[in-house]
Amino acid sequence: MKKIIKIVMLTFIPVILLSSSAKNESLILAAGAGYKKPVMEICKEFTADTGIKVENIFGNMQTVSTQVKQSGKVGVLIGDISFLKNPRLGVEYSEYKNLGTGKLVLAYPRGIKISSTEELLDSKISRISMPDIKKAIYGKAAKEYIENTNLWNSVQDKIIPAATVPQVSSYLVAGEVDAGFINLTDAIGIKDKIGGYFLVDKKYSSIEIVAGTISGFENELPVKEFIKFLSTDKAKKILDKYGL
Repeated sequence: MKKIIKIVMLTFIPVILLSSSAKNESLILAAGAGYKKPVMEICKEFTADTGIKVENIFGNMQTVSTQVKQSGKVGVLIGDISFLKNPRLGVEYSEYKNLGTGKLVLAYPRGIKISSTEELLDSKISRISMPDIKKAIYGKAAKEYIENTNLWNSVQDKIIPAATVPQVSSYLVAGEVDAGFINLTDAIGIKDKIGGYFLVDKKYSSIEIVAGTISGFENELPVKEFIKFLSTDKAKKILDKYGL
């Protein structure tokens, strides 16, 4: 009888240790700052379901991708696929998980009402903010949109640059600017704190948001579990909630 009990215990101990080990593992994930809110919510649900902790890094994509390359510890990077695939970044991926399409919006603070981007020419609109036009996805999209609508020469002197989408959003919430270009995801997150927002015409390059698995991390348990979690109803519901 004692031998049977011993065999049973030896059979289950490795399973218990494996489960405990999985819970102690963690994932380092980086993402564009404009997707902080949905990424944080997804990570919270992921940790609740799996016990795997997630350490997050947010910022404009140029800065984030540099951190990914230099640290060598980031397993997943979330952002625009065209940016992730830029060979100059020197980051390679084993796979991409599509999360949705990014959308550019023009938002305005309380006390101001804007119905079209043509109103940016109005003298009452003197401060227009947008993310970094070289390093941030939505800064590039905003500049491309303004150029394609022949507004750049007329409004460039009104531009107040910001490093990231959340920084533009903070300007809008504080009423420090009259208008700001941000993504739909962040606009949804601050909708109760600003005057409003609207989607701009599709006159900028398509923004496909993906979760890229960094090469070398594709067999790591936390990474594999996180990518799998992105296909769950919980994750999809959060992405839908934020316009993706």
